[in-house]
Amino acid sequence: HGDDGAAAFDLGGLLAEQGDLSGAEDAFRRAAQRGHPTAASNLGVLLEKRGDLEGAEAAYRRADKGGDSNAAFNLGGLLAERGDLEGAEDAFRRADERGDANAAFNLGVLLQQRDDGEGAEAAYRRAAERAPDELGEMARAALHGLHASVQPPGPGNV
Repeated sequence: HGDDGAAAFDLGGLLAEQGDLSGAEDAFRRAAQRGHPTAASNLGVLLEKRGDLEGAEAAYRRADKGGDSNAAFNLGGLLAERGDLEGAEDAFRRADERGDANAAFNLGVLLQQRDDGEGAEAAYRRAAERAPDELGEMARAALHGLHASVQPPGPGNV
């Protein structure tokens, strides 16, 4: 039977828990090369932590291509920090489409910054619906702030 990288992935998780980040990195890299969907995302997190942003971006992109919402979210954060807001928006949008509440919130922030009130409102609503916790509160506050800054609707536009 083919090795899908599950054993290497599990080993990576174990080594990371024990604080052996170098060993974990190697294990996640092996698992990612064998096509394990979450391994590349975890590898990206470890690479980003140790300052290898280029390696992290490549790992996130690989996992994002495989449909990993966490990787798309992390990629968005990396790109936003670098000033690539268009790339960040695309990445947050992909994570949002995969059901990530944090990505929906961050997408709302980016859309609000570029005066797309309608898009921001929809994104904040998705974040609020998906997140019952503190993030949901932040999304509801952002919606409230968005409405406060918008002109009151005319008759029949409620």
